Amino acid sequence: MKKWIIVPIALIVFVFLAIYIVVPKKINGSHTVTIHCTRGAANRYLVNDNNWPKWWPTNTSLNVFPYKKYTFQPQQRMFDAVGVRIAGNELSINSKIILIPRHSDSVAVQWHYEYTTGSNPVTRVQRYVQARALEQPINEILATAKQFLEQPENVYGIAIKKTTIKDSLLLSTRQVFTSRPATEKIYSLLNKLTTYLQQQGASQTGYPMLNIYEKDSTHFEIMVAVPVNKAVKEQKNMVMKNLVQGYVLVAEIKGGDHTVANAFSQMENYLKDHRYESPAIPFYSLVTNRLTETDTTKWITRINYPVF
Repeated sequence: MKKWIIVPIALIVFVFLAIYIVVPKKINGSHTVTIHCTRGAANRYLVNDNNWPKWWPTNTSLNVFPYKKYTFQPQQRMFDAVGVRIAGNELSINSKIILIPRHSDSVAVQWHYEYTTGSNPVTRVQRYVQARALEQPINEILATAKQFLEQPENVYGIAIKKTTIKDSLLLSTRQVFTSRPATEKIYSLLNKLTTYLQQQGASQTGYPMLNIYEKDSTHFEIMVAVPVNKAVKEQKNMVMKNLVQGYVLVAEIKGGDHTVANAFSQMENYLKDHRYESPAIPFYSLVTNRLTETDTTKWITRINYPVF
């Protein structure tokens, strides 16, 4: 056989062998980022795809999330993991986002996928290039998730501070209603307390406090209290209380009852995520007088949640 035929054939064989040696038949892609947030927070925002629009790098309102040349479709939710179907750029593969708790305040997020390149050398190279092109978008999406989750105000929607209880001496009263009481009824109870304080020569030292306990759909127990500068004689349904000295989580909310209720739920998520326990019932401080300010969007309410 002539040399001019042998050399090209040998070169082609060499290229094919190189492709089969260098380009694997199955590509295992894995991208990991460490995020400084709790496992619970990462689970709510990464495994629960209902929250993906809050942190996804592009705007979307569908259950398919576009980014650059690809679409990402969340599929089966698992314990600390979610399947994601990736399509685009002539690529269609299944992947999985997995949460790996590191410490109480950090979690590793691993995005893993497998991609078969096939036996045909041309297809093998083509799919290898496609898989490599996917690396940058995935890394950018993970970076966006990290940036979002490392900001507590993004995760919980409120600014939460840990401080110490200051107004510990309270005069309180409670009453059970057959429906959720209106603002007027709450302030009627508070007025009884402040009137009695004046009669006893004591003064209020802080914002009025409120706790609503829903026993069932038709019974609501309301406890109100005011911080006072000294103890007074208890009378009828008026009782002196001493709050346990310690720490309290505080968040100041602007808006009506629905806004405050949502913020309270997020506060409870914060407690659960950070493994706090509460030695006493939480309460609201009514910073704004709701009788004189009728615009609920201007109400300021402070959520107080004792913890240890």
